[in-house]
Amino acid sequence: MKTEFSRTSNPRGLGKWLYKRCLEYYVSIVIDCTLFKVHRCGCGKVRSVEVKSAQGDHLYECDNLVFAAGTRTPQLVRELFPDFSRDFHETVNSGNWIIVKSTATVRDQMRAEVILDEVVDHQLEFVGRKDLATSHFVIWVCGLNDEETRPDGVTGEAEPDEDAIKRLREYAAQFLRNGQYALRDDPEVLEKGRTYRPTIDRELPIVTSVSCADLRGPRISKAKSHHVERDCAKSGIWVCTGHGRYGITLGLGSGKLLSQMIVGEQPDLDVAALGFPP
Repeated sequence: MKTEFSRTSNPRGLGKWLYKRCLEYYVSIVIDCTLFKVHRCGCGKVRSVEVKSAQGDHLYECDNLVFAAGTRTPQLVRELFPDFSRDFHETVNSGNWIIVKSTATVRDQMRAEVILDEVVDHQLEFVGRKDLATSHFVIWVCGLNDEETRPDGVTGEAEPDEDAIKRLREYAAQFLRNGQYALRDDPEVLEKGRTYRPTIDRELPIVTSVSCADLRGPRISKAKSHHVERDCAKSGIWVCTGHGRYGITLGLGSGKLLSQMIVGEQPDLDVAALGFPP
């Protein structure tokens, strides 16, 4: 049995810290908008993007454009570049879960994760934390993924698999009895559901550049290019996706690697294996 303390126990605090740091670096943050068009130079390199919002359409000039839209990244790239030739090798990670009310008394802000994959030979996690809405300490019991489930669209919700929910209840009763519940009692299940988490079918994320050849589409003579010839193979398009359920944990490191690649620095880690899957 392996016990871990999650580094994502305060995602809201992390978001506030990132927002503050972005402002310190003079980063302009635009929300509630949709990227709907990418303009490219004659050589294929990105020149500008058009964004639609309630305030109207706006055009932003740019030399580099990073797609880091989580589960929507493959869909968004294909919408903007219909001739895109690479395969993201997407798959579905649709995990069933239940929330169990706990009788334990713990300090505020405590969160712990117990992973029992090696005990039951499949994914099974117990994550204890304080419910912000009720102030009760609850335990998430997660696992029994269904790789075949594909709801309509990335925001779709799938009904939980009742057989999987039954097994999760049994696991909760089995592993939470010691000090939690009397032998005749079953843990009280507060909620149940299935989380739709599309990702790619390998453990490594995709953190890489996209070449002009990958984007394909019509080409114009380099003589009409606004960029020097040595840059003409570079599209200025970058992809950072495929982190699965560890996105918020790995995001900072992936962001640093990508920023080093964009400005031409030597990345801190070997990124050779982080290209598109073959």
